[in-house]
Amino acid sequence: MLEMTRTGPEWKDKIITGDETWVYGYDPETKRQSAEWRGQGMAMRPLSKLDSAYRSILLSKFFGRGWGKPDHIKKLLKYRVFFADRHKSPQLLDHECSFQIKKVESTMEHVLYEGQFVSPLAHLMPDVLPPESHLAHFQILQPARPPHGKLRPLCLHLAGTGDHLISKNTCQPSFILTPAVMVSEQSSFRSMTEKSDQRSSLHNVSDIFVMGGSLCLESQVLLSWAERNGFGPLAVSGLSMGGHMASIAAGHWHKPLALAPCLSWTTASTVFTQGVMSAAVPWRLLEDQLKKVPAYLEDILPSFTYPYKESAEPADTAAPCTARQFMRLIMDEFTHLAGFARPVDPAMAVLVAALHDAYVPPNPSIEPLDQLWAGSELRRLDCGHVAAFILNQAEFRKAILDALEKTARSYYGDTMLPQTPLNNQLTT
Repeated sequence: MLEMTRTGPEWKDKIITGDETWVYGYDPETKRQSAEWRGQGMAMRPLSKLDSAYRSILLSKFFGRGWGKPDHIKKLLKYRVFFADRHKSPQLLDHECSFQIKKVESTMEHVLYEGQFVSPLAHLMPDVLPPESHLAHFQILQPARPPHGKLRPLCLHLAGTGDHLISKNTCQPSFILTPAVMVSEQSSFRSMTEKSDQRSSLHNVSDIFVMGGSLCLESQVLLSWAERNGFGPLAVSGLSMGGHMASIAAGHWHKPLALAPCLSWTTASTVFTQGVMSAAVPWRLLEDQLKKVPAYLEDILPSFTYPYKESAEPADTAAPCTARQFMRLIMDEFTHLAGFARPVDPAMAVLVAALHDAYVPPNPSIEPLDQLWAGSELRRLDCGHVAAFILNQAEFRKAILDALEKTARSYYGDTMLPQTPLNNQLTT
């Protein structure tokens, strides 16, 4: 611009102005991020305006009570090593779960089961998991006449944000994909939602980690029950936060299984520090708690192991850790998938992401999930988070079916497709 100014003021007359442009940006949190260059053709994709508009009209807020009790976070960190190793996690399930089928409803098209069992986390951390959440609830919707011959495919669906509890409309015949469907309630939210009139059940940051631990262990109980009862191939799926939980649960299963996480990614840290949901976080309250409760920075922060490729440590270690930095660190510690066991066969995973997702925004310092799980398949939708949920349900169901078909062919020597001459030829 200085060079053009020297040629005369006329250059300004050639500037053409236009309508507003949305450009993605974020504040670098590490020296590595500050040093990154993005060349031509590598610009960030614009984020969805619909995502921002939809989030702005919601009343729900997150973490209104702060970070959570330091003692609870320390206990969660202690057991985290078991979740990072598939071979250690069975030690957390060495308890009687009292698995019960409480209700059965049958029609000409389907059979609906409702059941419950004691959450394994209730045995491990009874003081962390609220008493009202000690019972895990689930529903199973099974076709009355299995259409796949010897195969009895079943998909375990984990609920996403805002859909934590089972309602009577959760499993309806219209949701039959042809495999059976098992829907697991996020039991750790039952007491939180029933005891509060607030629109969000995430009162503390640590609530997410309690929910993740309980749901991961409860998923192992449900998958074990399904396997004992002759179901297979098995799948795990979920949308948004449910998709992330499905990714963690699949890594702890000891056999290959189909996996279809939708609208989720490698870590939940960007969701609350950069995405549109970050506006619902009370940063001033969290900042005050960091200053008033020394245990967060003096005891908990040094316990983080940074189990992922990129460093998320504050760029200036001499400077105090801000609430946003601590959020990034603690979220990565508990949710970054590099810190958990990977699926036995990542090639059985079909990942579905939205190109313009403002809830789970891109971050160049975070390793993409399809690279972390080499061999997995990534499918991208040309829309944002909300539009994907509203308009692309068929794509999510297709991802589940395709993942199940991959597993059926690879590990069962069979197919879920109708037995036509072409399909018979494909399976030989």
